Amino acid sequence: MFIYVDVVKKIQATTYIKIRSMDTPAAVRRWEKEKTDYLMEKHGMYLRGEISRHDYIKTVAYKFCARTDL
Repeated sequence: MFIYVDVVKKIQATTYIKIRSMDTPAAVRRWEKEKTDYLMEKHGMYLRGEISRHDYIKTVAYKFCARTDL
């Protein structure tokens, strides 16, 4: 009986922590922010007509290609 109560208390504590932390934004990793900023910059350049569609896709595809060095 005591083991069951301990397990329920741990679940409740974990749930309470998750509920309290829902309003806090998740931390953004540095490389995620750099990729997002790069994408926004290139997209803006494309919309302003500074680069062609081909150049836009080529630069964005290169930046977001799959890593093969794992």
